[in-house]
Amino acid sequence: MKRKIPKAHFYLVICLTIFFQYAQVRAQINEVYKAQIENYYQVNGKPYNNVDISGDYAIIGAEYNDLDANEQNFIIRAGAAYIMKKNAAGIWNQTQKIVPNDRANTIHFGQSVTIDGNTIAVGAQVINSPNIFSCVYIFTEIGGNWVQTQKILQPN
Repeated sequence: MKRKIPKAHFYLVICLTIFFQYAQVRAQINEVYKAQIENYYQVNGKPYNNVDISGDYAIIGAEYNDLDANEQNFIIRAGAAYIMKKNAAGIWNQTQKIVPNDRANTIHFGQSVTIDGNTIAVGAQVINSPNIFSCVYIFTEIGGNWVQTQKILQPN
């Protein structure tokens, strides 16, 4: 005797299958985009740590970068992050370079990065002897510019 599967279960299985296939395709697309972005930064001689993508935006961490957002004011290993946006033709272009408001020696801003919609989180590990601690800087897109809105310190 055949057992009949309730319609709700059938539809749930179909939805989950579609979702997981979409997630796999999206992950593959993001890997292609990451490769394009990484190639851009290798060709242009800009060292980077990692890349994250959300929609048409990408964030690239560069913890060993020594220059500020205007490519001036050398501070050793202060770090930076680059924001890129994909245009209608699918080409990634750098739109902004961000640095923390409290930029200083060896804070390694950009050690880790993530982006979700109009919010970016950038990790930093401050290595100022004898103190070593981590923090996260939050940036929000406001009027087309990414602005630091918060700094979260590692709890003691």
